[in-house]
Formats: sequence, structure tokens, C-alpha cells
Amino acid sequence: MEAALIVISGHVITLQQALMGTLLLMIILLLAQFVAGQRQRRDRQLALAREEERQRELDDKVEAINRLQAEMTGRMQTMTEVLGTRQADLARLVADRMDSV
Repeated sequence: MEAALIVISGHVITLQQALMGTLLLMIILLLAQFVAGQRQRRDRQLALAREEERQRELDDKVEAINRLQAEMTGRMQTMTEVLGTRQADLARLVADRMDSV
């Protein structure tokens, strides 16, 4: 029989039992660390997926704004041309009336 290493409340704990308990505790701690690592990895992947989705939404919004800006630029150019033509017509009309007076 192995020699007693520690006696706790009348229960004898041998060196072999102490080593087995330590080994079991180390295994439990390693499993806990593994589970925590897996959980962190999953959380990082979820955060990355959310960030990618936000980036896609932002890109879509920027694209929509660029489309609207191009449309507005086209409309402004059309209005500039129309107003330029009307101004020229008005200047010609005023000149014609001045000549007739």
C-alpha cells in the first residue's frame, strides 16, 4: 500500500490519488479553455459577418447616393440648357421690340 500523502478529515490521500486529481483538474481546465476559445472564435466570426453586412449596406447606400447625384447633375445640365435658351430668346425678343420702338 502506498504511503499517505495527506490526511483530510480521516480520509487518507496518497501520492497517486493526488496526481490523478491534479491530472483531472488540468484536463478540466484545458477543456474549459478550449470551449472558451471556440466561443471566442464563433463570436469573432459573427462580429465579422455583421461588419461585412454593414459594409455591404453602406456600399449600397453610397451607390444609391452616387446614382441620385448623377441624375441630379443631368437634370441641372438640362435646366441650364433650357434656361440658357430661354434667356437667349428673351434677349432676342427684347432686342426686336427695342428695334421696333
